[in-house]
Amino acid sequence: MKPFALKGQVKESLIEAGIWNERVEEALLRAILSHRYHIRDDGTPYLEQHIFPMVIRVLDLHKNKEGLEDLVILTFLHDAYEKDPYFSIDVIEEFFGKSIAENIVAITEEPKRGLKNLNDRMEANKKYVEKIAVASDHVKIVKLESWLNNLMTTELLHDIEKYERLLQKARELYVPLAKQFDESYVVELEKEVSRLQELLAQRKK
Repeated sequence: MKPFALKGQVKESLIEAGIWNERVEEALLRAILSHRYHIRDDGTPYLEQHIFPMVIRVLDLHKNKEGLEDLVILTFLHDAYEKDPYFSIDVIEEFFGKSIAENIVAITEEPKRGLKNLNDRMEANKKYVEKIAVASDHVKIVKLESWLNNLMTTELLHDIEKYERLLQKARELYVPLAKQFDESYVVELEKEVSRLQELLAQRKK
């Protein structure tokens, strides 16, 4: 079953975790503002399929992690700076502090629009994951959660090459990153890679 969660479920989980406050609520509202028109490939709202399920998983899996409130805020906002031109680093630092702003910078990918060659794009992806590997634990957790969510919510559509590239990035970049950081993510990532490989093989028959 694909990850899916509603705003009310997220708020309930935050209250149960004891970290529902004005700062966390502001992060929730900012995420809603930045992603309110963002839709996934299958037509599902981005917030309900990506951001909200990620927050619930983080609360469940990392409830004893140091700085849980900041980890949750980073989870809410990890794509907002990239997707929302009005959500600047200065605004992030003003509302959520320097540490959150630095982690947002670390987790944000440089645009690859000018890179047409697939090898060049893969090299850029490698450099980005190398940046993640030396970032804070919070950044690594959120990026692995984000990538796992992307795999879990992927069904094979018409663009076969897109999914081949997705699997290549998972195998060559994110599984190795998980092995360096947290073995539990390796198991989940490899499970989703296997699922998509089977779908791809069936599609090619």
